[in-house]
Amino acid sequence: MIDFIKILVAKHQNLEFWQNQGEDRIRNKKVKGSLWIKRRFSGFRLQTTSEAASILDKEIEKLHGNSIGEQKGYKYWYIDDYHTVEKIIEFFGQS
Repeated sequence: MIDFIKILVAKHQNLEFWQNQGEDRIRNKKVKGSLWIKRRFSGFRLQTTSEAASILDKEIEKLHGNSIGEQKGYKYWYIDDYHTVEKIIEFFGQS
């Protein structure tokens, strides 16, 4: 199921995809920072870092709601809905 992330990222020339120890990292070439996505038993864990956080956090909160916590000063969310994750990646690709 994680392959859908690679497919969404490939649609955008300004996005890059890496896998790192079970987490998918999406980077926008125009900004510093990343969107990290980790597959969970039910859904996904999303975390934003650096400038990517300033672009994505408000959009994620608009689509999904407030973050459930912070790790190393960066917000994270547990999102069960595949379509919400898709919208977030699309938004990041258009940023």
